[in-house]
Parts: sequence; C-alpha cells; structure tokens
Amino acid sequence: GIYNLMRTGQRDYFDTSEIVQETHRFPLNDGSYYTNYEYPTFVERPEDLKDDVDLYHLGSNFEPKINSVPFSCEVTDDDGNTSITNTVTTQKDIRFFYDEDAHGDNLEATDIRIVLGGGEEDSYEPGLDNDIYTDFFCSCQYKGKILTPDNVQTIPLHFSTAKVEYKGPTDSDWIEAPPPLGGAYGPKLDYWYLQPISNYNSDSIIGSSPKVFLSIFEGTVFDVIGTQVRVKFSIVTNDVSYDTTVEIGTVRESNPATNLRLELENDDDLYPGDQNINLKLRWDGTDVVPVPRFIDDFSSDNIIYLPFGYVSNIQRIDDETFSIDLSQETPPGTELIIGILNGAIDPPYDTQSIVFNETVSGPPVIAISDFSTAQDAEVTVGDEIILEADLEYYIGGTITTSINIDGNSVASETITNATELIGDLYRLTYVVTQDDIDQNVAWSYSIEVTNSSGLSLSETRSGTIKQLPRINVNPTTTASGVVLTNGDNIVIDVDLVNMDANGTATANIVVDGDTVETTTLSSGETSLNLTHTIANIESDTTWSLDVTITNDFDPVGVFYSTDGTVDVLETPTIIVNNAVSTSGTIVPGNTIVLEATIGNYSSVEGSITINGIDTGASGTLTGDLYRIEYTTTQDEVDSTANWVSSISAFNTSESTTVSRDGSIFVSTEDVPLLEVGSLLPGEWTDTEQPDSYSDGGNHPADQGSLPMARWNVIPMQVVPSGGFEIGVVAFHANGIDRVEFEANGGDTVIVNKMTRNSRTGNREYSVNLNMSSGDQLVEIRAIVYPKDQGTPFVLQNTRTDFPHENYLGNPTDLLQRVANVPSSKASTVLGEGEHSMFLWGPNKYSDAPTLYVTPSTGSSDGPGTITQPYDTLKNAWNANRFSLENATIILTEPGLYDINQLGSANGNEAWVTIIASPELNQED
Repeated sequence: GIYNLMRTGQRDYFDTSEIVQETHRFPLNDGSYYTNYEYPTFVERPEDLKDDVDLYHLGSNFEPKINSVPFSCEVTDDDGNTSITNTVTTQKDIRFFYDEDAHGDNLEATDIRIVLGGGEEDSYEPGLDNDIYTDFFCSCQYKGKILTPDNVQTIPLHFSTAKVEYKGPTDSDWIEAPPPLGGAYGPKLDYWYLQPISNYNSDSIIGSSPKVFLSIFEGTVFDVIGTQVRVKFSIVTNDVSYDTTVEIGTVRESNPATNLRLELENDDDLYPGDQNINLKLRWDGTDVVPVPRFIDDFSSDNIIYLPFGYVSNIQRIDDETFSIDLSQETPPGTELIIGILNGAIDPPYDTQSIVFNETVSGPPVIAISDFSTAQDAEVTVGDEIILEADLEYYIGGTITTSINIDGNSVASETITNATELIGDLYRLTYVVTQDDIDQNVAWSYSIEVTNSSGLSLSETRSGTIKQLPRINVNPTTTASGVVLTNGDNIVIDVDLVNMDANGTATANIVVDGDTVETTTLSSGETSLNLTHTIANIESDTTWSLDVTITNDFDPVGVFYSTDGTVDVLETPTIIVNNAVSTSGTIVPGNTIVLEATIGNYSSVEGSITINGIDTGASGTLTGDLYRIEYTTTQDEVDSTANWVSSISAFNTSESTTVSRDGSIFVSTEDVPLLEVGSLLPGEWTDTEQPDSYSDGGNHPADQGSLPMARWNVIPMQVVPSGGFEIGVVAFHANGIDRVEFEANGGDTVIVNKMTRNSRTGNREYSVNLNMSSGDQLVEIRAIVYPKDQGTPFVLQNTRTDFPHENYLGNPTDLLQRVANVPSSKASTVLGEGEHSMFLWGPNKYSDAPTLYVTPSTGSSDGPGTITQPYDTLKNAWNANRFSLENATIILTEPGLYDINQLGSANGNEAWVTIIASPELNQED
C-alpha cells in the first residue's frame, strides 16, 4: 500500500529560507529530485504503516482512519534543499474523491472541451451532430478536480487514460479503436497506457488528444462517411475505474479548398510607412468544406518575411485576415516576401505553406507623353491643347490637373481616391476658341499626383497662343475633282478666322485658264462668298478656285485651293433591248415592256399610255439599265386600242427620247382561255384515239377519213406572261365540228369556229393560253372532230397503241407519231407537224443573254454589250455558243452578215433569235 500513496509536505530552500508546500509520491522513484532518501527510523517495513492508515484496498469499502501517530521523513538534495513529507493528523476525512456523480455525469464540472480542426469556431459542445471531415482532426481535454494540500493530505496514487471508440454506418455497437503502431511520437505498442497523475495545481489537466491516433489511421474506418466517433476518459485507482464518455461527431464528406494564397485586401499598392495592411487568405473552389482559417493564436511566429527589419505589428484580424505594418524606411522597389509557415492554418491545411510577394511602390511618377502639347509650343484658335501623362504609384491618391489660358483655368479635373486608369494613362484636352483670346496670350497646363502614402509630384508646361489666320471651308464650296459642265456653278464659301484690321483675303475662280471671278476683302471680315456659272464652254477643260488670307501675325498668309474638270456633255443615248421590249400587236393580258441602256444622262423618265391615257406605270433604273412595264387587262379595252411606251433621258444640256408603239387587238369573237393543269409532260397519260362516227347521211367524205390539222406556232419557245394565243389550222371535206384543247392534263376547252388569231393574223381554231408565271414545260394536245362523219384526228406525240415515253430529257420522244396512220405514211406524218405542242413558261431562261453586233465599232472580244459589241455575227455566236439558250443577238447596223463557220451549239435546249434593231428598215 505504501506505493499507492501521495503525501503532502514542504520544501525548504536553504538560500532563501522559502518554504513551499508540495505533494510527494512515496517512496521516491528513480526520477526524483532527491538522492539521499532514507526511510523514517520508525518505519522498518511497509506493514508498519498499516497500523496508522489502512490503505491496502482502495475499493468501494475504502474508509480512511485518523492517524494517531504523526511521522515524517526528511530528504536533502544535492543543492542543500530539504523536503519533508509527513502524515500529520488528517484534517478531513478522505471520502470517495472520484465519485461518479462528481465527474462522470457532470460535464460542466469536468470541463470537457472539443476542438475540431478547420471549424469555424474555437470549440464545440460534445455531440454526434458535430461534423468531422475525412481530413480528420480533433482534440479533447478533461479537466479534473483541483487537488491541493488544502483538500486532502493523504490521497491514493491514481492514473488517467483516454481511448477512441467508433461506430460505423453498419455497426450496432461501439468499437474500441486499436492502439496505433507508430506515429509522430514513435512506436506505441500499447498506446492506451496509463499516465500517472502526480503534481497537482490549479491548472492541472487530465488530457488526451486523439489527433495522433487518428492521423495514423487516416484512410481506414475514420474516412468512412457516416462513422460516429467518441472519446472515453478513465480515472484508474488500483482495480476501480471511473469513465467519462465524450461524443465528438460524425464523419462527413469534405470538399477541401485548393490553391491557397495571400492577396492584398484592396489590391492597393504598397508604400513605405503603410499601416494596417490587410492580407487575405484566398483559395479556389466552391462549397468548400472545411473552410480554411488561420489558427486562433496566429502571430509573428507563424510567418517569415524578407527583407528583415521592415515588417512589424503582425496581428490576426479574423479567420481569413491578418495585418502588418510597413516601415517608413522601406526602400521603394523592395520586393516584400511573406511566407506562411506550416501549422498557421487550421487542419487539414496545417501542412501547407504560402508565399506572398509584392513590390513596394515609391512616390508618384509622371511621364508626359509625346502626344502632349510641347513646352514653348505656339498654338492658335482651333488648336487642341493636350495634357497626356503616363502615371505610376497613384492608385488611392489624388490627381489634380488644369489647362490655363492667360492665367485663367479653362479645363480642370480633380480625382480623389484614384482607381486604376486604363493603361495608367491620364488625358485632359481643350480646344482654343476665338472667345478665349483678343491678343497674344500664354497657355499652360499642370498635373499634380499625390499617392495614398502622402508622396506627391507635379509637372507643368507652357507656351504662347498666336492669332494666326485660318480658312474654314464650308460644305457648299465646290469640292476638289468635281466634274462640271455648262450651267453648273463654281462656289467659294469660306469663313475667315483671325483676319484682323490689317489683314486681307483674296479669292479667284478660273475656268479654261481665265480668271472669271475675283474679289479682295479687308478690315476684319469673317466670311467670303464668290460664285461663277459656267457657260459657253465648247470643249472639255478645267476649273480651279483659290483663297488667301493674311493678318499682322502672318503677312505671308494661308492659302487654300482646289480644282476639277469641265466636261461638255454629249446627247443622252438610249439603246433599246429589243429582245425583251414589246412591239406590234398584243392582246389583253399581255405585258408591255420597254427596256433600254442609258448613257450620258443625269435623269431618266418613262411612261406607258393606252389610247393616250397614262397607265401610271413607273420604271426602275439599275445601274444604266432602265425598265418600265405594264400588264394590260380586259377591262381596259373593249375594242382594239393603241399603246405607246417611251423612255426619256436628260442631262443638263440635252435630252433624248425613244418610244415603241402597237395595238391591243380585241377580237369581236370570243377566244376561250386555256388553263394549264398540274401534270408535267411524262406524267400525263395518253389521249385515246376516239372512234370514227357517222350520222348516216350522204357526205363528201366517208367515215374513215381524217381531218387535216396543224399547229400554227413554233414549238419549245418561251411564252410571254399574261396570255399567249395559240391555234390549230384544220380542214375536212365534211367541215370541222370542233377542236378540243388540253394543257398538262387540265380542263378541256372546246372551240367550234375559226377566229382571227391576234398574234399571227391567221384564222384558226384558237385558245388563249394563260401563263402568268413559272418556268415549267407545258404540253398542249388537240383533237380535231370532222363534221357529221369521219375519224377524229389527235395531235399528240405518242401513238395510242405504243407505250408512253417520258418527254423530259429525251428530245427524240418529241418526234413520235400520234395518229393511227399506215406505217408507210409515218415519215410524212412526222415531218408535217402531227404532234403535241410544247412551250416553256415565262420565267424559263430568265437570265438569257442579249448580245449586240456592230461591225463598225465592235471587236472580236466583245463582250457583246451595247457599249462593247462584237464585230461579226460569227464572233458573237462562237464566243457564247455553249450559253445561247433563248439568247437574242441584235444586229445594230444594216448590211450582210455571214452565217458561215458558226460553231456547234450542242447542249443548248432553246431557240436563238437573231434580229435587227427596230430602227433599221427591213430593206436594209
């Protein structure tokens, strides 16, 4: 039992005579300060002590006894200090000092504290709701009762220990974590060893931190999300243990920050003498858990800095901020380096170090740029005074600028708490006006910059302002390079600036080498106007104008001049595009078109009239191509009417007009309208051959006789928009009963009598083909029926007893015979037009070319325009022979045109029209 005792006593210091009360372990072990220990003379064996204090068993039946025999032992160390341990009569009964009610269930009494690394607060209350992250760190402390000689004089020797327990997401019971085999403190074969509790004082703590343990076991069960962790503290005396369990928290998923760094809080420059410079802890990542924070006792011990001697007053401001002061003696240009050491940031970031560096700025720098108005420069009215400077070390300071004329500020600016300028460039300008000055005066500008550290710098420049003469040209002045002609005006309209009382202004206008207008002004005039109208110029020449102004300050003066040409305009030209222009007789529904290329003009007009009444049609001018058109209607005319289309071109001296005319034929007999169906050739089934018939009468021709019938139109041509009269000429000995027409499978139109075809002038069985737009291929079929008796005649391409072919892309199908005629007559039938009629819609070949041939002025290279025609028909043909679809070649001069040696035009699927210009006579 003697080894389980603590004794109170005192230590006597020989040099100071100080006596200090102490608590001693008895007997003294090898680690004692005392080397001359001896048992008290009256204590010869441990059993002798049993008579005084029964302490063999320290269990639940422990009952202290009152000492009746005081004893003591005295020990002297090598320094001569004496320590006396005694067992004077107990002043208080030794009760159950470690009663469970006193420490196991009363956390407040035991002062348990939890600190979780990376937390936002210093400490947490115990509980499993605390978040422990996979980068695990925590510490706990158990503060026991304060034991002093005032509490008790004889106490049992006891021990403390702490162990970690966990319960995973799938565990039902708490599991004691095994002791680690090594770590920061070396191998621990029995980590949970008992630590003796000996020297007690007011700050005594029974403490244990699982930090080392958990660090060693990182990557094991303590990294499993949802694992609960607690720490069990134990006080052990012989065979009795009192436990206190502290709940730490639950392991959660972490999202650690990356790229930890330091930044200046306001991104300001550093200056010598800067105080309270805040450095912020920054990082990358969103929803970071745990959030990095400086440790609570962050101080100068946690950083290093270079160079030494310039940084002081390092203070933690908040979790993410600390501040420093910079010495006034810090040299400008110094690179300040601050390093954050390991352990300065709460775990799991306690192993990271951070380096911050920034150059210390100096006083402001002002560099006047080359764009600024130079020192001693002379400026005048209208000139711009420019102050432009490149600044350094100005952010957070004040920028004050001013531009002055004759000592008076005309432009100024003050910027306080300056933010960063674009490119660090400052600019202030002012344009000198006439109102600013009335004599030679001075100009100046200044700029002063003071930075946030109180350092300042200024720059100034100055010069003179002269009232030099100036000519301001107004927009009404005739511009350089303008081409003029008879009737045009040459205008001088200028403002005269700074023409003082002794100044003069002279202006001249020159045409064809002769001065035609001149004037001289003086005595402070402010404007000059001079005008000349060109007249009677018979050939091309030049014009020019000039103005000179002087004053007292510039007797030589300022000179302005410009020039151009005078062209004598030729008569406007109008060349009609006959390929698309309308002439002759048309029918209601046709479109009247007049299109021409215009030359030597300034304006163009056009009109279309019917019976002298303007239709209101208006033309369009695209480049030099003018086009006017009007579509006639049945409602406009009820009898044959006359139409006229005309184009007039004008310039300043002359005009030219061309016109076309014709008539609108209105038949007194109705011509039915033939609508185009929706079927394309090749999709339309054959028209069946009707049976022969007879009324039983006596007629000139028998029942088997066929009518004679032919189309009176050129096949495969492009029909005009609005209507196209097409007819069949038909005869039979018995007479013709009727002709039935169809177009692309549309409705059948029946014609019972011949009428005069307004397009051909012939009497035919006619219909008006309605084609307003489109570029489709139209197949028209006709069936001619004899009167009284005979066999109907079918005008279509395919024999009714042969398979139907696809017409598209197979021109040979257009030659297939139609009617049931003997084979011996087939060639005759094919050669005489017994077939369907094929026509193209109005928009087919809309980009067909029009080529001009003029032997007297043309060339072999063309390209065939009205102004650059070909010289021969052969050259026009051969140069374009692979793109002649629906082309029109216009012969502009009378004479003979050789058609020999025209090259093959294979691949062209449309007609080529060769015509003479309408102004030529057919006899030519």
